[in-house]
Amino acid sequence: MTTTSYREYAMDLRERMQKLRSSDNVRGTMEVVIFRNAFCYRSFEVVGKAYRRDYHSGSINTESKLVREDGQDTCREIDSFFLLPEVYAYSDRALQADRNPLKHSHWDGTLALIEVKYSTAVTTWHQRMLFIGFCDPIHADFAMALDKDIFKDGSSGGTRLFEWRPVGIPQINRSADAQPAQPKCPASGFSAQSLPPGCRECLSSSGGSRSQTKCAGRFAVDVGAGVMDLPLSS
Repeated sequence: MTTTSYREYAMDLRERMQKLRSSDNVRGTMEVVIFRNAFCYRSFEVVGKAYRRDYHSGSINTESKLVREDGQDTCREIDSFFLLPEVYAYSDRALQADRNPLKHSHWDGTLALIEVKYSTAVTTWHQRMLFIGFCDPIHADFAMALDKDIFKDGSSGGTRLFEWRPVGIPQINRSADAQPAQPKCPASGFSAQSLPPGCRECLSSSGGSRSQTKCAGRFAVDVGAGVMDLPLSS
């Protein structure tokens, strides 16, 4: 099976998240959770007219809750992830209890769980992806050889981890007025109620070659006053 590079998808996702932050014509949420060197960094944003952003961080090897922070460390980790030259994405197969990458420390790579869901006057768009990034192809090749069957091959299918797709009813699960509960660290027994919402969903289920093929097509969708070019797998 060929493992597809998702670096271009990740760069495109970052650009669209930046556009959403400055738009008053949408409503939605964006959550990014970075796992690196046994530490967790979480950013949660409500986008639209009532924009806000919260940051938490903490060790994934303790039972303690993640601690609210000023965002400097979390933003630095998020920016560093998007600068990594080697980025790949996990499929639903990675969420099996004995293989879930969220349950292990990755000293040679950075995990990023990114969920974005927002509504326009036209529809609702949603994506939830679990990426792993590496600083060089040597570490990437090693990871591919060990777990080649749990990485996405460029297809958009998936029930828990999936690329951009439209949602039938233009609404979001979390109200812009609702305050997100303070998350506990992902190592605390992996209880569904103790995790950030994105991790909660991904933890609810119990030697290939790498391809640089672009995994996302282009699709224009109305976003209030303008047009946002969304990535949709063909």
